[in-house]
Amino acid sequence: MSDVVVKYRPRSVSKVMVVIFVLLLFVPMLIALITFAVQLLHGEDGMRIGKFIKMLIFFGGVSAIVFRPASKITLDRQAGTLQHSTPWSTKAATQFPLAGLAAVTVEANPGGSLYRLMLTYRDGGRRPLTENFFYDQGHHQGVALALNAVIGAHVASAA
Repeated sequence: MSDVVVKYRPRSVSKVMVVIFVLLLFVPMLIALITFAVQLLHGEDGMRIGKFIKMLIFFGGVSAIVFRPASKITLDRQAGTLQHSTPWSTKAATQFPLAGLAAVTVEANPGGSLYRLMLTYRDGGRRPLTENFFYDQGHHQGVALALNAVIGAHVASAA
């Protein structure tokens, strides 16, 4: 039986960059879309439909990058695996063995500004949940805490 343990949405951009991004791209894009809608309602031919379609494609692509859906970390007790899948990616889900898993920790990059989840095994082995590092240490610690609670319950029920 598979249980969705936690949704994992690490940020690849800092909060300041998101604010700048919204101010510089979304606000003008929304103004352009509203202006085009008003021009269509009044029957003005100031903007062609091709330009509108290009604007919508750009707006949709930018929205998909910033507001991408969260990935899932699933614990499959029957198969004995921990699975990390991203619905917006074409890559296959990554699976890690549950046997010997002791804890999930947060690892910082050498600069100490980016973070990722690490799986720590009883034999001393460590494996990263994702290859990339992301912002927001608090979010990573919250996900690690939730996973540790489920892994602890799994270890207790297996014993």
